[in-house]
Amino acid sequence: LRPDGRLDRSFAHAGRRTVTLGPYPEGTVQRIAELADGRVVFAASSQRGYMGPSQAILGRLTSHGAPDQTLAGRGWMTIDFAGRPATAQDLALNPDGSTMLAGSILASGLPGETEGLLDPVDFAVARVNPVPGFP
Repeated sequence: LRPDGRLDRSFAHAGRRTVTLGPYPEGTVQRIAELADGRVVFAASSQRGYMGPSQAILGRLTSHGAPDQTLAGRGWMTIDFAGRPATAQDLALNPDGSTMLAGSILASGLPGETEGLLDPVDFAVARVNPVPGFP
């Protein structure tokens, strides 16, 4: 957005961008950060249905809103927590170029493995070392 609240039409398609992320059809971006050069880094999750498995995702868009292909060849990468369903909810950019990603993982491994309505969750933190061109 511009300072006056209008969409920045130089970004993506008239100021808006929709991106398909991850191995599953539904996705949610939880946190974004704009870099000094205008690129956008984001923490997201991709999920298969309401109760299906999920993946934590770290992604980046160019300053014009296109997926930045220099990150994993597609503009995003999944963060694997030993194969357990995971979500990404926050990120921090470190001065050394690494990125911290925080979120949660299912403690039991798969949705619905425990009794009751809520599966127990653990917190998850990952550090992604600098990759060429990232961030």
